[in-house]
Amino acid sequence: MKTILWFAGFALFSQTTIAATGVTYSGAIDFQVKTNVRAIKFDGEIQQSQIATADKELKNIQIKLDSQSFKTGVELRDEHLREQILGNSPLEFTAELKCIEENCFAEGIIKINGIETVQKIPVQHKKDFQSITAEFPLSLEELKITTPSYLGVKVQDQVLVKLRLERN
Repeated sequence: MKTILWFAGFALFSQTTIAATGVTYSGAIDFQVKTNVRAIKFDGEIQQSQIATADKELKNIQIKLDSQSFKTGVELRDEHLREQILGNSPLEFTAELKCIEENCFAEGIIKINGIETVQKIPVQHKKDFQSITAEFPLSLEELKITTPSYLGVKVQDQVLVKLRLERN
């Protein structure tokens, strides 16, 4: 079970603030990890005040999450997450925001423990980006992260990510 516990920190990020060059957002980023046992899932949170920078038009966004900010409510799980998944290095996402009519997405690179993968994340916005939301799966396999398992309980490949931001 210890192996699964260290991964649970990739679960729920909440109460975060995005500070951007010329634009500042507050909100929450939720992550949820499910396993092959329907009743077992894990949540956690990021406790960090500034996680991103962006240009004024939000065309270029850079998110940097300190590995020490990952909190799951279980210290041993947090320690395993930081050391074994994140390699005690930040999780980074560098992207360009693109819109075709009302359909917007952030396309860029997520980097975890030195492994990079290209992501295209659909985003929704209201009132000229006063509010931004996104919901998307993140594949552990694409990030070369071995899905942890213990005593027959195995973490699923897809981590559900939900982002909710409001301009300050």
